[in-house]
Amino acid sequence: MNKTKNKKLFMVVAVVLMVALVAAMGTITYSRYIVSSDLDPQQATAAKWGLALSANTSNFLSSDYSGTGLATPQAAGTGVAVKAANITVAPGTTGSMTITVSGTAEVRAQLSLSIAGGYTEISATTGGTTYKPVKWTLTKQVGSAEAQTLVNASEDLSDIADAMTSESAVIAANTACDTVYTLSWAWALETGADAAAIAANNKHDTAIGMYAKEANLTNVNTATGNTYTDIKPSFSFTLSATIQQIQ
Repeated sequence: MNKTKNKKLFMVVAVVLMVALVAAMGTITYSRYIVSSDLDPQQATAAKWGLALSANTSNFLSSDYSGTGLATPQAAGTGVAVKAANITVAPGTTGSMTITVSGTAEVRAQLSLSIAGGYTEISATTGGTTYKPVKWTLTKQVGSAEAQTLVNASEDLSDIADAMTSESAVIAANTACDTVYTLSWAWALETGADAAAIAANNKHDTAIGMYAKEANLTNVNTATGNTYTDIKPSFSFTLSATIQQIQ
């Protein structure tokens, strides 16, 4: 009987020792090297986009040209007047438009200027020579500086297209822009180095005007005494100007 009690007592003591051992192991801690630092709060704002393009074409074309708008001013009462339902041009008329690049951006940007999609020009071809009466001029003014002439009185719109392509450029970040491009045209009332040249060019102008009305080369040739093989009575083009962010 005592042996049985002693065995049970021994088992109880053993269980108590095991619990004590487990409890003792639970108090053991393990450590490692740790270095920490608190960083400043981080905050970012979207880069500012402040570049703008604007165009003013109100003085470029008109359906009503009077003496005050002539390329060569005339005496009162003798000005050339052109009135029509559609936009028209004629000898003695002129026009201009402006394109303005302004503002500042905190990113790099690409300025692109072009005459897109082709173009047509007023012209009359006779004897293998093409007469183009409309002369084109392009200037550039930066801020208050004196305007720079990029193209001066050229009869070819291709010169304007080339100059605009050359003006396409990268605008650096945080660079202030204040640039105005002025595109103007003029169809002089009379052109030529002498009386004979003036008379010949007046005849070409008349031929263009007649063809605009009739679209008939035979009638034009009969009336003018010249042999025109081609006449284009209008000019047209599409001017494209864009600014976009680049990397």
